[in-house]
Amino acid sequence: KNDTVLIKTYGLKDKQNSEAIDTNTIFEIGSISKVFTTSLLQMTADAGLVKLEDDIRQYLPETIKYGFEHSITLEQLATHTSGLPRLPMNWFEDSLAIDDCNPYTHLNFDSIVAYLENPTEMGTQGEISYSNLGSGLIGHILERVHNKPLNELLDSMIFKPLNMSHSGIETDSSLKHLVANGYDKKGNAACNWQFPILASCGAIESNIPDMLKFLKANLNSKN
Repeated sequence: KNDTVLIKTYGLKDKQNSEAIDTNTIFEIGSISKVFTTSLLQMTADAGLVKLEDDIRQYLPETIKYGFEHSITLEQLATHTSGLPRLPMNWFEDSLAIDDCNPYTHLNFDSIVAYLENPTEMGTQGEISYSNLGSGLIGHILERVHNKPLNELLDSMIFKPLNMSHSGIETDSSLKHLVANGYDKKGNAACNWQFPILASCGAIESNIPDMLKFLKANLNSKN
């Protein structure tokens, strides 16, 4: 309320050591990462480096032989109206070396290129259909436009300006002890996920105070 913030925490960040969650605890924020991704996209458009109506092909390698003829715009990626699937199912076939505990680590940019050249499960363009693939593509395009990795873009354009010192794609080694352990539905310890090529769809780690700074910035019409 106004500038007064109340934070209540519950549960354990580490069941084995009975270590309680507190305001410094860092979590994997998952798909809330997409809000940061689209913020970076809008800021990049505001700077005149891209236009939201641009076809994604103009920002991807010319060597790609697309398996579809229609254009897909940056805005369609951001609003989940591109027709791209949530994730191509053939990325998770039994023949691939997939780490069940960390299921995205086997993917790379070649995986994306292979899909764009032989697309399957394409939906109807213009209809909303949630797509991790589309959000992951935004991050890769932003890296190419700025010629910087996504974690550097987030640091320079969002985290540092908002003093979000406990946020990042890969938590700083000095903060690793603050990261909450995840647990599966049976209560067993689960892996922290890494997203080598789809980081912009779900790889950010943050804590409650930092997320409140981001929320407050978004509620400020002058920001």
